[in-house]
Amino acid sequence: MICPKCGLANAPEEQRCRRCGLLLRPEARKQNAQSERPALHIYRPGEEIEPSGVALRPAPYRALKVLIYLLCWLISLSVLGLGVYKLYFWIQAMNIEKTYGPGSLLEPVINEITLDDGQKAHELVFYGDDGDVIFIKELRQSYMVVGGIATIQIADSSWFDLNPENQESARVTLTPIMTKQSGDRLALPAITLDIPVPDSPLTMISPTEQRTEVYSSLYPLEFQVVPGSTVLVNGDDVTDMTDVLGNISVNVNCNTMGDNPISIVVTTPHHRQTRYDLVLARPEMEINLELSLSNESTSSRSTMTVSGTIDPNATLVIDSPYVQDSVTIDSTTGEFSFKAKFDKIGENEIVVRATQEGKKESKLSFTVDYLPNITEYSSNAWKMDYKQLSQYTNNWIGRIFLCEGTVLDTAMEDEITILYMDVSPDSDGSQVVAIYNLTSQASFEVGKEYKIFADVRGMATYNKTGIPALNGRYLSEQ
Repeated sequence: MICPKCGLANAPEEQRCRRCGLLLRPEARKQNAQSERPALHIYRPGEEIEPSGVALRPAPYRALKVLIYLLCWLISLSVLGLGVYKLYFWIQAMNIEKTYGPGSLLEPVINEITLDDGQKAHELVFYGDDGDVIFIKELRQSYMVVGGIATIQIADSSWFDLNPENQESARVTLTPIMTKQSGDRLALPAITLDIPVPDSPLTMISPTEQRTEVYSSLYPLEFQVVPGSTVLVNGDDVTDMTDVLGNISVNVNCNTMGDNPISIVVTTPHHRQTRYDLVLARPEMEINLELSLSNESTSSRSTMTVSGTIDPNATLVIDSPYVQDSVTIDSTTGEFSFKAKFDKIGENEIVVRATQEGKKESKLSFTVDYLPNITEYSSNAWKMDYKQLSQYTNNWIGRIFLCEGTVLDTAMEDEITILYMDVSPDSDGSQVVAIYNLTSQASFEVGKEYKIFADVRGMATYNKTGIPALNGRYLSEQ
């Protein structure tokens, strides 16, 4: 039989071509084709069919596979986002540390200060742009930056209980946050302070020394405490004698010749109790001599009445300038008075003695700070004569001059501002005086002209050159 495919002649009995293997009989090929037909498939509800007729996997399986892919993508994006977030804030933290952290120009400055009422405190100075706001979480308060700084003063007592006698110190952590004008918020580095329990404030005004000689049977103690404090003097409660500023003046007895011990105990809320002990020493005197408490320590007039008591049998001797015929003595009580005369501006010493035959004399002295009013002071002012002033400076101490000129420079000495003023007529800087500012004006501008009434006090140095120094008492009207 001839093969219809390859044309090979095959034997009649052969059913397949010897060359290509084709079934030679038609009925055999038909039967073989039916045997190679794909098996019948019964489709289930929800099953998808491909165009070729092959069934896909069930729909729920495919949905689960898609969900797994989505979850993987979400987890990957989350990890990536977290990494970017961490990187951003790490960079921001590094910038903040560089800008506001230790060693930076904008690092907050911490100072230990004393408030006007005498309380110990800490001052925090933050730097920033005007309009920025510093919020302190622990204080629950915001502070605005003005002039490039924000200053925060916190009394040390604010961190302690009402009665902190059993406490030693407190560790305080502050977490400042800066809000910029743009709205950005920056968490600045935390501030940690170790604060000891503060003592109850007590500032002595008179006497200033713990051992002081007194010359009368009564002595006026003067000191300042924080308003609201409990105050005991030698065990006596004098709290109600405190004024609104915390000042107290109380007279104490000094009847004993020799040492008179005085104790002051102050208890301020949120502070540790303070005890101050002093001694008022009254010298032994064979002849009684006392000065009155009414005597002033300052005067704006060139004379002042001085009074006291002397033994009626003794003689009063005045060893300092006084007005003649002003002395009066009561022969019964020994009370005396006289008008002291001040021959120089500033401190003038008043000295009195009591003498009696057969007894050791008694002697008392005290000083009065004399400063005449501006009318009297200026009426005695001399016109500036720089050449003569420079030559006779030490001989002219106390002499008053009107100093007119330009302030060249300023300096500080013992909390007193010194003005270096050019008083030359043509302002060429050849005539410079040093004026110690004792006027009521707190500040002066360099390069500005002023007129000041001043009295000679001695010599000073400016640019390694000796110049006259004066006490500036009053500003002249421009």
